[in-house]
Amino acid sequence: LELDSLPPLRLEKLHQLVGQVPLTGLVMSVVEGMLSLLSNMLLVLLFTVYLMLGRDARDGLPADDVLHKVDDRTRAFIRGKVSLSLLVGGLTALVLWSSNL
Repeated sequence: LELDSLPPLRLEKLHQLVGQVPLTGLVMSVVEGMLSLLSNMLLVLLFTVYLMLGRDARDGLPADDVLHKVDDRTRAFIRGKVSLSLLVGGLTALVLWSSNL
């Protein structure tokens, strides 16, 4: 579509519509959303690494201690969630890649 081929009234109307689009607000909203998403992802990653690599608070306790069991189950849960998330992300990427999207 060439702008020179449009009638003058349509061209003027098109310029008015383009002028009404809040482009700055739209761009700022997208940037703000992306920064918020990145910030949340980094915080989740930081806490996950902290929980997975953190100091073992159960040193010196018997293996059948309640704290020992809770800690083992919590670590197993986090490992399972991370593994499932990686699997879903990988499969999603594979499907999108195979669909040429």
